[in-house]
Amino acid sequence: GIDGAWGLARAADPRVAEVGGIEAIGYAGGYEAPGLASGLIHHDRSRATPGWNLYSSGHGPEAFLMDMEGRVQHSWRRSWGEVPGAPPLDRPGQDTFRRVELLPGGDLLAVYGGRGLVRLNSRSEVVWSYHERAHHDIELLPSGDLWTLIRAERLVPGIHATEPIYDDYAVRLSPAGRELERHSILDALLRSPWASLVPAGRGIAGDILHTNSIRALDGRLSELHVAFAAGSLLLCVRELDLVCVLDPLTGQMTYGTQGPWRAPHDPTVTEQGLLLFDNLGHMGHSRAVEFDMRTGDVSWTYSGNPPAAFSSLFCGAARRLESGNTLLTESTRGRAFEVTPSGEIVWEYLNPRRAGRRDELVAAIFEMRRLPADHDLDWL
Repeated sequence: GIDGAWGLARAADPRVAEVGGIEAIGYAGGYEAPGLASGLIHHDRSRATPGWNLYSSGHGPEAFLMDMEGRVQHSWRRSWGEVPGAPPLDRPGQDTFRRVELLPGGDLLAVYGGRGLVRLNSRSEVVWSYHERAHHDIELLPSGDLWTLIRAERLVPGIHATEPIYDDYAVRLSPAGRELERHSILDALLRSPWASLVPAGRGIAGDILHTNSIRALDGRLSELHVAFAAGSLLLCVRELDLVCVLDPLTGQMTYGTQGPWRAPHDPTVTEQGLLLFDNLGHMGHSRAVEFDMRTGDVSWTYSGNPPAAFSSLFCGAARRLESGNTLLTESTRGRAFEVTPSGEIVWEYLNPRRAGRRDELVAAIFEMRRLPADHDLDWL
């Protein structure tokens, strides 16, 4: 419906996304007209990775858990305006679940688009809510704590003399939603060897970082770089094309690379290095890129042929599955699909939900997650 997050219509001027970042456009406008097909398009049962699929959709504040056949097994829905004590939205487009995470017993963590974070039970009742401007991502820890990102305005004269910028913060919350610590990503960058990437004194204000993911490292790759020690935080700073690591024990930025990508999203660690969604780095279109930290080369990639056949102006995700296949989310087209290492599609799903003033647009899939086949769903 009209209050969903749709993003820019592909027919619109793409430079809008280059001026002021996502905060300027607010995920509002529209994506693309839907095709004739929707729902499950393809399922090669012998090669697709079995499991359960969890995703949130740009049509509204709702998340779905579905099986491999595309059948919804459960859903959660709660508008931000229904959250007790919640401050008002900055704009209607924030009333969607940008990122969701399933907890034991059917509880769901959901980040609204730049407005806050909520924990719902399996009946979509509010367990607790966090009213800082949480955005983009959630990272669960074995302890039950979680990391998320929040955004706040700051006037930083060295960056812009009169206009505020958005600083992003890595925030750790307890299982009950109490804030335990926060770290300024801007301050860490300005103290780091990558400080020159920050657009100081160039008359640029607003969303100068647009940090869009946060991952707690598990120690893999630490033999290649000490920054990848367990407990450090892997971040993606879209506006700087930067993948970096923050040490929450010291507040220092300990690693950074720009790599062969443009406007990246969702880096994760693989056995080779880093896998991420490269939104605009393939002739203005998208690709998934695996970056081998041992050699400094791209070790695997998936892209469209022609390039426009795989394209998401923003959002998007790439996740390596236990089988070795990769689950890709082409957000602005409302498409999620699984590919083999050779790039063959073995599972594909098109969002049947619609957005726009007259439901004329396909709603985004912000990210499709594949839960293991033996994931505990006894609460269903």
